[in-house]
Amino acid sequence: MIFLSRRVNTEGLQEVQLNTLEDKQKYVGGYITALGILDTIVIWSNDYIAEPSLDNLNLILKYGADSNGKEIETYIFGDCYFASKDVNGKSVPLSSGDLRMLLGHKESARLKDNGHTIWVINAVKSK
Repeated sequence: MIFLSRRVNTEGLQEVQLNTLEDKQKYVGGYITALGILDTIVIWSNDYIAEPSLDNLNLILKYGADSNGKEIETYIFGDCYFASKDVNGKSVPLSSGDLRMLLGHKESARLKDNGHTIWVINAVKSK
């Protein structure tokens, strides 16, 4: 299947062919873990990054603020890909509606020193 993905230190989204669990693990560089965002979108990434740093930071997911007003954020390090789930819970590529939702929740990206961007996704904002 062809999934939309985001590689560290690249711009935008790329298509990637991922047919097997081995393909998916190879793409993210290790064991995969899922993080559901919005209503139907799942981000698949490496479940363990030995040395998280700005160099391999890919996405920042914003979940609003806690009761003290502190921003709640989750960081995705390394390459990742986006999926949805079918009625049986199986990972499937994003539909055009899912892609519109994802891009509609993308806020301005933060620029890295090397000129590439880190996407910021508001994971709770209604559009």
